[in-house]
Amino acid sequence: MDLETLNKRLNEEYFYAKVVDKTTLKISLEDYENDKSIVGEFVRNVLTSELDKEIKDKVLLCGINALNKKEIE
Repeated sequence: MDLETLNKRLNEEYFYAKVVDKTTLKISLEDYENDKSIVGEFVRNVLTSELDKEIKDKVLLCGINALNKKEIE
């Protein structure tokens, strides 16, 4: 369930509800740091970028899923 849907459902039942996404990346980035593939290059580029850690995690998750032809949320 995405955050928007969860927020809507909670706000139907409660006067005030706030949902905070505190999910973390559960991918071992070390596995990709020396990988000579497009995924490895992507991971290295994102890790050396100036993005905030939260944004990096989201970019890595979406990018790795896309490159591995998995569903992107």
